[in-house]
Amino acid sequence: MTNQIVKNITQKDEVAAFEAARTLLNTSDIQAFEELCQKSDFLFDFVKDNVCKRIFNAANLSNYKNILKFFLIYDETYCDVFVKILCKFSDENLVNNLAELMQKGTNAQKAYCARFFEHRPNDKVINFLNKNAFSDDEALSINSIKALAKVNNRAGVYTAYEMLKSTDSFEILKAIRFLMSYPDLSRVDDVLDVAISSSMPENAVQEIANAVDLFGFIKENLLSSRLLMLNIIINGLGEILPLYNICYYRMFDIICFLINQSYEEENSQISALLWNMRLKFTLLFENEEYTFDEDVDTKNEIKKIFGLLNNQGEDFWSEQLELLSKELERDEKRIISALNIIKEIGYFK
Repeated sequence: MTNQIVKNITQKDEVAAFEAARTLLNTSDIQAFEELCQKSDFLFDFVKDNVCKRIFNAANLSNYKNILKFFLIYDETYCDVFVKILCKFSDENLVNNLAELMQKGTNAQKAYCARFFEHRPNDKVINFLNKNAFSDDEALSINSIKALAKVNNRAGVYTAYEMLKSTDSFEILKAIRFLMSYPDLSRVDDVLDVAISSSMPENAVQEIANAVDLFGFIKENLLSSRLLMLNIIINGLGEILPLYNICYYRMFDIICFLINQSYEEENSQISALLWNMRLKFTLLFENEEYTFDEDVDTKNEIKKIFGLLNNQGEDFWSEQLELLSKELERDEKRIISALNIIKEIGYFK
């Protein structure tokens, strides 16, 4: 029966799929939900979206509380639809139950509850949200921070700044995630310096890039640290950072801006960055294993950027290469980046 529920809820037949969704909620079949979660990694996004719509449409006053039984297994795919259902039917008793789970539940249960209280803020859980904002459980931490940011509760800001001084990169990452969830970004460059120096720079700078308009951030001020941040992102694409960030970060616009800047004034760091971008997007464009599972928009953007970079002409790239060599006179991080590029293109033999 369990296998049949999962099979039907993911198929094209809307009648059978809806009936499977209703059975899932009516019976609160935890084994079927666990199997569905395991299968989600292999489903296309549109299939998962359809499953979520079917679950939402199958929920009613008689079965919606059964969702709480699924809270033992956290899955980001179904978190929002569960919360949407609970918000639709919620009453005071449900809110009290979720507040109690926020206090006494498992990390998975707390993570779902934190997402609920992001959409339905409640003073009863503020202390519990603050307690879990720096949890080692990433889902619980992120959802708690979002709920706190929604009501602009800054009780953990001082703690976060103190954590930036830690030698533990995971502690630093949690601190950056917390600080970047608030609209006040006046100290973002201070946080960025810490992120760049951490042992997980790709993960750390991603938290900052997701909090700011990256194109506007780069365009506003061509600080060395901001260009280093962009270089770290480029290095991480397809390895540590997902490729859909290429569209989200408006990478095409950023590259156009940097190319124009390179024509206006000499900047060895921009030259090194452009060369690194050329190498990265050539790699992504020419090797299908990087893009096999990506959506059409991401693939098209990679093709577009590859064309933009390679249409600049060899004279342009020769000039950038000469400028790039000046990076060998800079600080350690910039020297290492320049040497890696020089080694890959075989500039010095």
